[in-house]
Amino acid sequence: MILRRFQSRIIALLIAVVASAQLATLAVVQVATERSVAAQLQRDLEVGQRVWQRFFESRSSQLIESSAVLADDFGFKAAVASGDPRTMRSALDNHGSRIGAGATVLLSPDGEWLSGSDALASGGRADALRPLFKEASEQGSALSLLVIDGRLYLMVLLPVLAPHPLAWVGIGIAFDDEQARDFQGLTGLEANFVRSRAETLDLFGSSLAVSLQPTLAELPADVGERPVAVTLADAHFLAQREPLLAADGDSIDLLLLASVDQAMLPFAELRQRILWLAGIASVIALGIAVLLGRGISRPVSGLAAAVRRVQGGDYSKPVEVRGHDEIAQLAGAFSDMQQGIAAREARIVHQASHDGLTGLPNRSLAVRRLQQALSRPLPDDQRVVVALLDIERFKEINDKFGHRFGDEVLLELSRRLQHAVRADDTVARLGADEFMVLLAGVERGQVQRRADALLAQLRQPLQLSMARISLDAGIGLALAPEHGDDPETLLRRADIALYEAKQKQIGIAVYQPGRDEQHLRQLTLMTDLRLSIERRELSLRFQPKVDVSSRRAVHVEALLRWTHGELGPVGPDEFIPLAERSGFVHEL
Repeated sequence: MILRRFQSRIIALLIAVVASAQLATLAVVQVATERSVAAQLQRDLEVGQRVWQRFFESRSSQLIESSAVLADDFGFKAAVASGDPRTMRSALDNHGSRIGAGATVLLSPDGEWLSGSDALASGGRADALRPLFKEASEQGSALSLLVIDGRLYLMVLLPVLAPHPLAWVGIGIAFDDEQARDFQGLTGLEANFVRSRAETLDLFGSSLAVSLQPTLAELPADVGERPVAVTLADAHFLAQREPLLAADGDSIDLLLLASVDQAMLPFAELRQRILWLAGIASVIALGIAVLLGRGISRPVSGLAAAVRRVQGGDYSKPVEVRGHDEIAQLAGAFSDMQQGIAAREARIVHQASHDGLTGLPNRSLAVRRLQQALSRPLPDDQRVVVALLDIERFKEINDKFGHRFGDEVLLELSRRLQHAVRADDTVARLGADEFMVLLAGVERGQVQRRADALLAQLRQPLQLSMARISLDAGIGLALAPEHGDDPETLLRRADIALYEAKQKQIGIAVYQPGRDEQHLRQLTLMTDLRLSIERRELSLRFQPKVDVSSRRAVHVEALLRWTHGELGPVGPDEFIPLAERSGFVHEL
């Protein structure tokens, strides 16, 4: 009886020791878990800040590039110079729809409203746009956040030059729920665009559940640029503010929320399983309990080390996953999360320099590659060739078949262009239906042949899902070093050559010296032509028609002449086509 009682005490003591060891292990796991989760969430917020900076820079770069393409477009300048409101509005709407803009605006050189989208057509638009116009007037351009009619816009304002300012064109994208959900999809963090005032909090966009959005007004005042633990309707988060740029002086912030509850879900299941294992271990043996404790603490320590590596920005070393238990599943989930963060950062970097539809390099990357090609020495008989390509009547394709079919056309053309060039050449999409092909190291005598091959590829019929179509295109060529030694000059002159190829319908045109001045002259004449009547610069010359047999004047032909105030006499063969292009021919 005593032996049995002693054995019972020994067994009870062993069970108590094993249970105590398991409880201690559980306590260690709990502390390590909370620390790991806290470190993970802080790291997520830091990554979220960096991702936001790249997200914002990417949106800003795309917005500036799209606006610059519109401001530099010759057809748009002609529409602005014509002064026709419907033409200007149509050009704004078409470009805005292509890039998914939330708002477009066209202002006069003095900042007066000329045209714009319905999103900015409220009564308070002048007050809302005034700070942006003031900044653009002082610095030549402006990019800022604006609050218009309770919506938050990232707006860019650029001048339309010809060569003097004709107007100011502005394009904006709305920072609303859609943008917040896009950012939440990249980072896993809840994003909120807020404006803090004296006792109120304005919410412009949020990825939070609708039921939680009203509770944002109850956030404590100490939520700043460092993580702070907050509770929203029994949901626990780490909150952090990221100040945003604003033109009107309001405190507009990006409020990032990392869910503590979501991060703790895997660990809650882990705690339950550890307790269950502790009960079994109390029955079988102390040694098994010790081994089990080691089996739990070791992978948790490995997870903590992995968290510290990720916190330092090192994603290269994967988390070691051993076995098939719950800890291994957690380690695998953490490894997947680490790879996902690294992939998202790489994807954001790629999106900032490539076209979203075709995957081709965008304008910024194309300019960098052109600069690199110009910096490399070439033999005397080789050239760097910049070819700008523009599809004829592409707008008609979009209008007739829809933008989805137009996107399919662009994808097929991008594949053809890539197959038509060498591996070290570059094919880039600059915007809409405009492509650039960079040919580096081409012999001077082979330039025309290479351009003919590109045009032949574009002219081959396309067999697509909805129809079989044939396209035509124009190609403008500029060569370095003959036509320029910097990217800006070469792109501008290739564009001038492209315009000549399309105007004369010759397919391919090489830039000719002096075309810059002719291009600027045409823009100046098109602008001044509308003022010629008011300035009394137009006059009529009467040429008699004489009947030879009777030697009498039987008819008179009236000929229009224009004497420009600065450029002198301008021939009708020059200004009549400009009048027809700008819609001024009826007044003449």
